Amino acid sequence: MTEAKICEAAGLGAGESGNEPSLSVKECRDWSVWRQDDNANTFLVQANLTESEAQDMVRHFEESGHKQFYWVNNDARQTFEFHQKNKSLEKEDY
Repeated sequence: MTEAKICEAAGLGAGESGNEPSLSVKECRDWSVWRQDDNANTFLVQANLTESEAQDMVRHFEESGHKQFYWVNNDARQTFEFHQKNKSLEKEDY
């Protein structure tokens, strides 16, 4: 599935009326920034970002000399893949 389709499936691909043009993947606010500390603990830094906002935030932390590891995550893709992976489990629960 393409990034645009994932964005649309997450309800992020069109305006509220549904008649507006679809957002590009980079405009979807389904990206987050995470960090990992020296003890391998992971923390959400910020969610509901566009891809470029998330990339800019990581770049800022890296250029500022922060020692932790920072990365961006596409939340819509992760949610979609989780549900696809667990479809069979959902059917067995009933």
